[in-house]
Amino acid sequence: QDMKRLLDDAQEPFQRRGRLNSHVQTLEKAESGELGPRGVYFSLAGQCLNLTQEQYVGTTAVREQWHTFFYDLCFFDYVLQHEVQKAPDAAAAFDESGTASDVE
Repeated sequence: QDMKRLLDDAQEPFQRRGRLNSHVQTLEKAESGELGPRGVYFSLAGQCLNLTQEQYVGTTAVREQWHTFFYDLCFFDYVLQHEVQKAPDAAAAFDESGTASDVE
C-alpha cells in the first residue's frame, strides 16, 4: 500500500511536467513562425472545429450535384474531409423541367 501511495503521489508531478512540456513546445512553434507570422495565430493552436456543409459540386444546378461533406479541422495538427452519403431529398425526385425522375 505504501508503494501504491508513492506511485499515486508521483502522478501529479509527471502530469504537470507533461503540461509544461506541451506549453514549451507551443511557445517554440510560435517563436519559429509555425503559428503564423510573429505567432499571431497562437490562440488557435489545439483548437478543433467540426462541421458538416452542403456544397455545390458540378457545372449545373441539378440537385444531384450538391454533396454533403464533413470536416474535422484541428489547427496546426490535422484536417479531415469526407463525403456524407445521404438519401436524395424530395427535390431530387424531379429534374429541372419538373418531370419526375428515377432517383434511388
